[in-house]
Amino acid sequence: MKIGFVGTGHMGSSFAVALGGSGAELYLHNRTRSKAEALAASIGPQAHVATLEEAIGCDYVLLGVKPKDVE
Repeated sequence: MKIGFVGTGHMGSSFAVALGGSGAELYLHNRTRSKAEALAASIGPQAHVATLEEAIGCDYVLLGVKPKDVE
């Protein structure tokens, strides 16, 4: 199973860390790439830094962005 994360701030990173041991492949996208890279490194090999297209192409997608930034 692939889970995409759009936004790796407080909410997105909390869910990603919680799902880190689930066996799912996590695809992390953030406006600031270095933030997604740091989170992926802390989670482990099942977490990948992804483009927006890769993240939204997953089986499940978690939107962790502020409502004003959804567009």
